Amino acid sequence: MQQISKLLTTITILTSLCFTATGQQLVGLNYNHALTQEAKKADKSEIRAYTIDSILFETEFFEDFSDYYYDKYPRNNHWLNRYAYINSTYADSMISLGVATLDAYDENGLPYYSENQRIVASDSLTSQPFSFRDTIDPGLSMYFSFFYQPGGKGDMPEGDSSSTRTDTLLLEFFHVDSARWYRIDYILDNSSPHQFKQRTVVVAPEYLKNGFQFRFRNYTSLPAGLPQGIDWGRFSNADMWHIDYIQMRQAESAASMEDLKDMSITEPLRPFLTEYTSVPWSHYTLAQSVIESRYTPLSFSSYFGSETNTYPVNRRFFSIDRRTGDTLFQTPELSNMAFPVEHQQWHDLFSPRLVHGDTEYGMVEVVGYISRTASQRTCNDTVKRIESYYDHYAYDDGTAEMGVSLDGEYESNKRIAMRYRAFRRSSNPDSLRAVLIYFAKSVDSVTLDYQFHLCIRKNNTQGAPSNEILYYSQDPITPDYSGGINEFTRIELTPPISVSDTFFVSLEQITGFLNIGYDVNNNHLNQLFQYTNSSWSQPRSFTPGSLMIRPSFEKSSLLSPVETTRAAMPALSVYPNPAEDDIYFALPEAVTGFVHIQLFNTMGVQVDAHYTENSTLSVQHLSPGIYFMVLTIPGSPNRYTTKFIKE
Repeated sequence: MQQISKLLTTITILTSLCFTATGQQLVGLNYNHALTQEAKKADKSEIRAYTIDSILFETEFFEDFSDYYYDKYPRNNHWLNRYAYINSTYADSMISLGVATLDAYDENGLPYYSENQRIVASDSLTSQPFSFRDTIDPGLSMYFSFFYQPGGKGDMPEGDSSSTRTDTLLLEFFHVDSARWYRIDYILDNSSPHQFKQRTVVVAPEYLKNGFQFRFRNYTSLPAGLPQGIDWGRFSNADMWHIDYIQMRQAESAASMEDLKDMSITEPLRPFLTEYTSVPWSHYTLAQSVIESRYTPLSFSSYFGSETNTYPVNRRFFSIDRRTGDTLFQTPELSNMAFPVEHQQWHDLFSPRLVHGDTEYGMVEVVGYISRTASQRTCNDTVKRIESYYDHYAYDDGTAEMGVSLDGEYESNKRIAMRYRAFRRSSNPDSLRAVLIYFAKSVDSVTLDYQFHLCIRKNNTQGAPSNEILYYSQDPITPDYSGGINEFTRIELTPPISVSDTFFVSLEQITGFLNIGYDVNNNHLNQLFQYTNSSWSQPRSFTPGSLMIRPSFEKSSLLSPVETTRAAMPALSVYPNPAEDDIYFALPEAVTGFVHIQLFNTMGVQVDAHYTENSTLSVQHLSPGIYFMVLTIPGSPNRYTTKFIKE
């Protein structure tokens, strides 16, 4: 449910998203990698088992997605489909923590668009049918209200009321008697991409019958004329609409819906390490003693428009060791005065108190909540965050809002680098074994063929990349979408190199726009360097954020914060390649009996899976294109992977 193809011209980049005219360039994403990963790891029978139920309406319907925490799909108690993406990273200035995002990508994170279609019906968020009781007062009108934001931290919808090509958000009601959906509201407004606006409509009495439903839908659009010879790695267009704080209730007027009478947490908790979002578990103790923040910010907004007096707000934090379930630390209840309508952020003395032990990884969950003596909703008073420490250093949160690469007239042979400080003493260095890179999938997967070199450099006396090289990949490397660690591609360093202080991971671009993931919610721009005009420099006019490159210090990487480790995927050779009818693969000598084979296309969709004892695989039924083959041995943690072309 993210971006489709849109040409970001040099002028657009210069005015909004660029490093420099000849430096790095940011574009939106062509896939929703978070949903692609969620769909891969989830039990398909479970996530597709949306059943028709009913919403018992007594006095109010309310949904603000604030208690979803780690869920990404709409829940079945209120919703009939899972096409919207529930998140707290793409929107700005949320009314309450968590929004439903509609864009151009489906439940698996793959694009709806077709090259032959210029305007495409895309996402939808459909309610369960309503069951009304006799508590409806015929003397009061029923109002439906919601907040919307175009773009936010993601890609903004294009077009306006005078445009021939528009990206539209629709609100529709289901009329039971006619069994038809009717358009109630039609939003083209993209004038405030970083603000939420409230929209309120009257629900006409003829709709208020058992079986009534509402839904949000959006249309996305493609460029009218695509120039020839343009690098498709640059094309993107998510056309995001964020929806928050949906309510339906009876009221005296539409204006009364503006007084929310609520207080809610509005921002996620920040990482506890000031330099990184994660560090290797074996480096954690030293990192914790040096860069752990002692103060935890908690952000909330109050919406009591009809009140005039200040009131006390209480809050508390506690942390849980997710490996054992034990509570590590909790604060006493803290209190401050708040105004009826304001946004506040408090910084409290609190750290999670996670202690390094003889375990494979560390994982802590931190919980914060707020309360007041007067009435408020309790669903949006809590915020949670999980931090995991396993094998790598990370500046990012694992979710890419944008893609970045080297840009300019001479795209090839340009370099980009991230600086890392390893928390190891010089007397006790560690082995850097791999680099994890998040490659944002591109339109038609063109970046699969783009090439780069991976380089590890020392730190020079000015804190920039040195000419002294610790590692350089002799053969060109290409991006890989076939799997990896939370959508990260793991590139092994052979042999590993010893590091104990500051070093740089550098990519030297050979061809094309690499489209590396970029996290705009964690700003570490001060660690980013570019090589232009024969020297290294830091970008000065770039959108704050973090390049999603992670140096790894273990032999394998954790799949996700709650999954166990597995061995890195060994290579599997197949021939002929390209193939028309059959391909042959050589099994490891020790393998006997059945093996499990899975085939994926370049968008990560599984197209075939079966068990076999043979080393021959028919590919006649496949359409021409690039495919990835993953071979699993029953009872073994190893998986073997390769790429082949079907002619």
